[in-house]
Amino acid sequence: MKKSLLVTLTMVFMLTVAGTAFAANPFELVPTDNWAYASIDSLAKAGIYAGYNDVHFQKDQTLTRNQIATLVAKAMANKNVTADQKAAIDKLAAEYKTELEAIGVKSDTADKGIAFSGYNRLRYTTRSGGSKGHAFTNKVELDVTGKINDAWTFNMSYEDLKSFYTDADITSDTSGPTYDNPVTTINASGPLAGGTLTVGRFNNTFGTGIIYDDYLTGVKYEFGNKLKTKLVYASTDFNSTNSALVDYLTKLNKATSIEFAYDVNDKTSLAGSLQHWAPKYASVDSMNAVDFGVTTKLSDKYSAYADFSKTNADAGKAYYLDIKYKGANKSIAGSYGIWLDYSYFEKNSALDSGFWNVYFAGTKAVILGVDYVPAKNIKWTNVVASYKPLSDTAFTSWNGKSVTWFRSQMFLYF
Repeated sequence: MKKSLLVTLTMVFMLTVAGTAFAANPFELVPTDNWAYASIDSLAKAGIYAGYNDVHFQKDQTLTRNQIATLVAKAMANKNVTADQKAAIDKLAAEYKTELEAIGVKSDTADKGIAFSGYNRLRYTTRSGGSKGHAFTNKVELDVTGKINDAWTFNMSYEDLKSFYTDADITSDTSGPTYDNPVTTINASGPLAGGTLTVGRFNNTFGTGIIYDDYLTGVKYEFGNKLKTKLVYASTDFNSTNSALVDYLTKLNKATSIEFAYDVNDKTSLAGSLQHWAPKYASVDSMNAVDFGVTTKLSDKYSAYADFSKTNADAGKAYYLDIKYKGANKSIAGSYGIWLDYSYFEKNSALDSGFWNVYFAGTKAVILGVDYVPAKNIKWTNVVASYKPLSDTAFTSWNGKSVTWFRSQMFLYF
């Protein structure tokens, strides 16, 4: 009996030792040429971490598996990632699953491949001068990413916009009409021939976004590391219809483009695009467009952005200059940012964009904004803008008068 117990204990000990020998050592040093270093470096430079220096990571510094798992955990906590970034994080989470679980981080997301994120936005807008009115709206966005397989993901966004009240000549939310179709994006994305292919309905920024930044339905192919290139062939929907623009621009709803982004160094980056816009059905002229932008870090606290765009339509030029001080990070309570912009948009210079004055095509403006994070995942934004109509403007209802615009909005992220 004692001999049997001794044999059993010996076997258990041997199996334990064998199991330990074959298990990954959490203190094992990972070579700097391991693929994990390049993945984490790419994620850090893309802004997945609060700050590149905050992750205490250098590509020439050898780390243990536990230390790399800590960096992976920080990346997993960031829900605002692209499909490519999500795929890279999932791959890292799968590789360091044991170490993640040892530090109390469950890697179920990497296994099941399902992630949810989104926000709720309350917005108050008022304007005075040549055009008066008030509006109070609420928008909810829910983003879902599902794992099709180890390489491909399924992505979907649901949005709902509710107008609590409007008066005077503001008849809808200033960011666009109430959505007839609340499923604003639905697509599949994955690797193809060394790049990433996205098929379906997606949000796209052409170059710097000064001409168009909204939803499209079609295909998008992205490739390149240092010089990032994006090819798009897609159609817009009702969100690109802007009543402020001249009639034929609202009918240009089929886009073909090639876009570039290049990091000159760790402070300066370039972006640009060549676009061809054509009507799907209407008998109107097509439009070619080009834009080019530069973003640079002036110091630890200041950054600058400048953009120029031009279409081949009459009155088709646009300029944009932005100076930023610090920046609000929704993950850091108490952080804030201040920016001052100057814009000049001729009436045929853009279709639909996140730039404020695109909705006031044919104006020049000075814009002052402040972002503040009172608590983690809550951001409060206040913007005041003063617009002056150009001689050739789409806003004839202003009667040549200036308009002052104020917006206050609160984002609640989840």
